[in-house]
Amino acid sequence: MTVSSMYADGRVRSMARTIVAGVGGARGWAALTWAAEEADATDSRLVVLRAHAPDTLLARFPDRPSVLELADPSLAHAVGALRTRLGGQRVALRTSAAAPESVLTESPADLIVIGAGGAGTTVRRILRHARCPVVVVRGLPGGRGAAFAGHVVVAVDGSTSGRAALRFAFAWADQHHVPLAAVHVCPDETHEHVTHPRSRAALDAQALQLLRHQVEPYTITYPAVRVRRAVLRGPVPEALMQAGIGAYLLVVGGRRHGPTGWPRHDGVPLVMARTADCPVAVVPRTQREGDPL
Repeated sequence: MTVSSMYADGRVRSMARTIVAGVGGARGWAALTWAAEEADATDSRLVVLRAHAPDTLLARFPDRPSVLELADPSLAHAVGALRTRLGGQRVALRTSAAAPESVLTESPADLIVIGAGGAGTTVRRILRHARCPVVVVRGLPGGRGAAFAGHVVVAVDGSTSGRAALRFAFAWADQHHVPLAAVHVCPDETHEHVTHPRSRAALDAQALQLLRHQVEPYTITYPAVRVRRAVLRGPVPEALMQAGIGAYLLVVGGRRHGPTGWPRHDGVPLVMARTADCPVAVVPRTQREGDPL
């Protein structure tokens, strides 16, 4: 059951009431840092999930704080600091000997936050089975001076999952008071990059029409969000990776079969999650248009 609510005009009142952050894997600390900032900014509850082997002290004594201090003193200190910062009632710690992807995707959550991981197997499984948006953190925002630095960047392709990604991106930008860049990638051999409104003759009119058609309803719902539109040319992963440099968040749809050609869910979303320099939100297409986030 989701606990997020909406304003009368359809805007999301709270992006996520329960954020589940997976720690313990590669870049787990970066994920926890991002999740803590998000929980603080949105008054959300934060659940810190620590997966462990079945033959450890944590498996034998899962509810003893003293055991956590022995087994993982850094995490024990971090959780204590988070409880001081956010309030004890808003921060929970859960340990589990089960596979992290199973625990994360089965936990009641409005948003899952994980590190980019090493080989990417766990990330792939989580993206495939999650029923809520997943933010994958490989690094925190940087890259000042980049085209969309300081923006939320969202990939637009006209698909169902693309619309879910748009709604998530607009709601996130509105709540965090940051501008949004809606980008559409036209794969071709020229690798040109043309930005609206200072377009050149190479700008694809059909792509701009798609952007306008897809973005306009959300500009009405979220009038305070400043919006840029861009048509990018080149291979989809490379174009989105460049667009995400310096962005607060890069948002893509998951399980998608749009015109830019993502034949498998393991395609562009996983590549972005594993290689983008900014946090990447993958929004499942099972998130229906009218559902709260």
